[in-house]
Amino acid sequence: MAWSQEVLIAKLNPIIRGWSNYHNSVVSSDTFQKFDHIIWELL
Repeated sequence: MAWSQEVLIAKLNPIIRGWSNYHNSVVSSDTFQKFDHIIWELL
């Protein structure tokens, strides 16, 4: 079953937000920018 982009984003947002909140004290902004770019390209 294929999900629309809106549904996929709605499902991924809480997961990504939780991951970034958990790791924000140890992961640099460069890493966040890299993941942001990867996710953008995948969507």
